Amino acid sequence: MNQDHASIDAMLYRVAARLRTTKPVYEELGLSAHESMAEWRGLHLLRSVLISGGGWEAMDETLFHRSDTLGDVFLEVGVSMRARFTYRDAHISLRIANDEGTLMRPCVLAQRSGEGIPLSDHITTMVLLGQAGWPLECLPTTMLPAVSTPLLRDALLDPSSSDDFVRRIAEALTHVPKEQHERMRSSVVMGRTELLTRLLEEGSLPPAAHAPALWNDDALPRWREAVRRKGGGDDDVLALLLEGWSARETKGWESYPIYRAVNTILDEQTDSGRAWLEQAYGAEIRALVLAKHGHSTTEYL
Repeated sequence: MNQDHASIDAMLYRVAARLRTTKPVYEELGLSAHESMAEWRGLHLLRSVLISGGGWEAMDETLFHRSDTLGDVFLEVGVSMRARFTYRDAHISLRIANDEGTLMRPCVLAQRSGEGIPLSDHITTMVLLGQAGWPLECLPTTMLPAVSTPLLRDALLDPSSSDDFVRRIAEALTHVPKEQHERMRSSVVMGRTELLTRLLEEGSLPPAAHAPALWNDDALPRWREAVRRKGGGDDDVLALLLEGWSARETKGWESYPIYRAVNTILDEQTDSGRAWLEQAYGAEIRALVLAKHGHSTTEYL
């Protein structure tokens, strides 16, 4: 047995030894015999994948992986599995430290991507993702904020990226919930927001990313000013907003920042200017208002 295999076995032995003495905090939280057996089988699968694929280093009860995509990834197998046996918790415990000065604990809830699948199998999936180089399309959305900004930018502007992927990346560039990180340098957060706003100004931001970008209060004024410098006007901005929003399958939450931007533009027009815009884009504006109040968009287009 080589050194890597020995360290993996030692790590899994420590985890297994702790699990054998782990009890649920309340009796009703205990795993059934079927669930418990599935978790143990999953740990055997995890061992097979680690030994056959490589790329991970075992230390104590944690697996370590270094990549260009995410930086240093610490997959806390012991913590995750004990929480599973103690609380029925389905979260995978991760720490990610990248070269931008970001240390994060992404909230990766296994059940979102597979109801009833053992947590140990989801941990194995994380290991396989690492061995595959952490492909962005396959990462849980909550892990995307830990990806380096240049990689997110390239994926955002890739013509082959789907609307859903573009939307997920834009959210990662603008929205980092406090509970998802221990420390995130303000310069990193500001740089990501500035990137998205600058792409909006340049007119290169895909429509699927408009809604996340417009949560930034500076985005709309800067976009309007950029359009004016090119000889355009608010009607051009409004057209881009509404056409990009109505021509795609949008998520419900996207109506709010788009609605706010459209309303801001309309409120700053003269009476005649507003009347003209409402006449020109009346159907799209009505659909946006209805979507904002929770109705289906497609029923009104």
